Amino acid sequence: MTVRFGPDITNFLWSLAAGIVLAVIYDIVRVIRRMVNVPDLVVNLTDVIFLIFSAIVAIAAAYLFNNGELRVYSLICMAGIFMVYKILIGDLIVKYTVRLLRFAGRTIAKLISLIILPFEKIFVILHKLFMFFRSVIMRILKRFFNTIHKDNKSNK
Repeated sequence: MTVRFGPDITNFLWSLAAGIVLAVIYDIVRVIRRMVNVPDLVVNLTDVIFLIFSAIVAIAAAYLFNNGELRVYSLICMAGIFMVYKILIGDLIVKYTVRLLRFAGRTIAKLISLIILPFEKIFVILHKLFMFFRSVIMRILKRFFNTIHKDNKSNK
């Protein structure tokens, strides 16, 4: 009788990998929820959708890496590594990712405003020139039509 640990260790490692992937995906969802203020109903709905997605991943992992046998230790391993990841580094990753994204957003907004600033100044100058020339042309046209109107009255 031989004892084989190969398939079980492989299944264990794939379960660990699936748990880490699920934790990273959940952190992405958490970052998005922190960046965009969402109501509690949407938070609960996304959690339910993620739970269903996690079940599908667990079933798919069992099908692909354990010949379709869903083993309890695989589920415990996935859930365990998910929780360990979340407790140890997940909250920090979400916190600093949100800070980084907000900083990047502010920086990009400032860069865009610096790029647009010369065009805005040019637009203001062109607008003032246009308004000046418009007023000059309107005065000229008004004088012209007034003289024509006076000439028509004097000819009658």
